[in-house]
Amino acid sequence: MSDSSLSLSSDDEINSAAVGAMTLDRNAKLGKKDKEKKDKEKKDGKHPPTEVQFRINKYDDTAKILRFPTGKHTPVSAVVKAMCETLGLQPTSHALFALWLEGDHLQLQMKSHHEPAVVQRQWPDILEKFTYGAENEECRFLFKRDAFVSKQIERKVRDPIAINLLFHEARQHVINSLYPCNADDAVYLAAILMQLTYGDHNPSVHKEGFLVNGLTPFIPKHLLKKSSEGAGAVMWEAKVLAGHKQYAGKNDKTILHLLYLQYVWQWPIYGSVFFYGTMEAPQVGTVMREMPDIEVRVGVTTDGLHVVNDQSNQLIHSFHYDDICWDTKMVGALDVFFVEYGPEEAAKELAVITPQASLLDTFVSRAVDQLDEADEAMEQKRLEQAGVSEAPKHRIETGNSPASSPKGKPKNVAEKQKQKQGMGGKKFSLTNIAGKGKK
Repeated sequence: MSDSSLSLSSDDEINSAAVGAMTLDRNAKLGKKDKEKKDKEKKDGKHPPTEVQFRINKYDDTAKILRFPTGKHTPVSAVVKAMCETLGLQPTSHALFALWLEGDHLQLQMKSHHEPAVVQRQWPDILEKFTYGAENEECRFLFKRDAFVSKQIERKVRDPIAINLLFHEARQHVINSLYPCNADDAVYLAAILMQLTYGDHNPSVHKEGFLVNGLTPFIPKHLLKKSSEGAGAVMWEAKVLAGHKQYAGKNDKTILHLLYLQYVWQWPIYGSVFFYGTMEAPQVGTVMREMPDIEVRVGVTTDGLHVVNDQSNQLIHSFHYDDICWDTKMVGALDVFFVEYGPEEAAKELAVITPQASLLDTFVSRAVDQLDEADEAMEQKRLEQAGVSEAPKHRIETGNSPASSPKGKPKNVAEKQKQKQGMGGKKFSLTNIAGKGKK
């Protein structure tokens, strides 16, 4: 083969160069089009989102890391669904739980359409609106009980994983003194915790001195503070160890979790969402004098409202919604949540000064509406069983006529608003509120 067969002619070199130039030009045009397409997609929000990651905490002091390719606009519904599936909850248990964003002074249950990543970025602004001076407080995502699940529904749960989650949430609220309880309550519940932690009572192990320095995980902190570290700790230990003996042979954890829950389900305050504020201390004696405000937390459930002294952990008031009217008003520069209670001829009022007043109002209103709907559904079922096709409509008062149910649980939304408007016209006796400043 000659050398000419191994080389390109000058014409071939020219043609090759032309083809190469055309290829480079075409690639450059394609690259430009791709870039323009990507820029347009980015501008239109159609470019692939950046993966988002959430740390979802649980009350057993563990957490799950969940990742979503849908990015920052991933809705709460997707997070809750993924969490339920990750934990292995039965499908019938999914509705028991919700995603919350919480700090030390504020807890918010997010709705299914909310976007956790977006709400988390807004947390400082949320704190500024609903707390006094807690703008730098950190938050965390928490997977816990839906606030609008009733105890009646909870009692029907048989899913062991759901029961475990509900148990740990209740235990934390008892130990951290969110649920006020007395010594007998504390000992009963601590004995169950001992059985869960250590199994059957062993006299050679579970004896004097075994628990005296380790009571914190078993006894509510407000009760431990009341007793001296010496004699008080010995007393608690003796009572808890004695109670522990009664559970010998009961080693099924789900059964023990249910025993714990069945006890705390008896408390009206169980399942409360807490809102924090202050209220004026009642006057003692006949001499009127300025008294320091009481720091309170208001626990709201699907059935009622409970006011607790946040310092002493004493329950001040406990109301069913049938027994109160409420209103939210601005008094000076302060948000105030008012409650009217007692016989109509001698009604009493209390006022909680709290930046969370609007949240309180929203929760109570929804809880009352939920009760109304349940009552109406039950009445309709009763009528259908009696052969009546439809329940009679509630009569709604109009104009300036008095509401048909001036006190107690409103029969419907229109009547509830009418009651609140009527209540808003009253003069409340707490005359010093307007002079108070933010704390």
